[in-house]
Amino acid sequence: MEDYTLFLKSLLKKDMKDIETEALSENLKKEFDKTAENMLLKEFYEEAIKTLYLTKNFERLKKLGHELITKNKLGHAYNCFKYANDKQGMDKVGEAYIRNAEVDNAYSAYKFSENTEMISFLEENFIR
Repeated sequence: MEDYTLFLKSLLKKDMKDIETEALSENLKKEFDKTAENMLLKEFYEEAIKTLYLTKNFERLKKLGHELITKNKLGHAYNCFKYANDKQGMDKVGEAYIRNAEVDNAYSAYKFSENTEMISFLEENFIR
């Protein structure tokens, strides 16, 4: 098994929007996913999250997002759900931010999830 950590770390320094991934072979995607799992073992969360996004492994991103909520690593969970475009997961991040009294971060999460009820509540009571 090859380790693509160094290659991916240099690639991930670029803006994610500028990286073309359509030409990645299925074998290379699998190797990148394995590398992402190794990154997670070392707690290189952002690199792993971006790698999973590159391979379009949205199910793993969602699962990881929920794992990170339970570890109270909410910024990383936020990025998982953002890259997976998962509004329900982002709603969970918003709830966790509320429990931590992080109103601005909760507001941002609820804006992403389009939870108009919570957006209105936060605007009426906390956001001026």
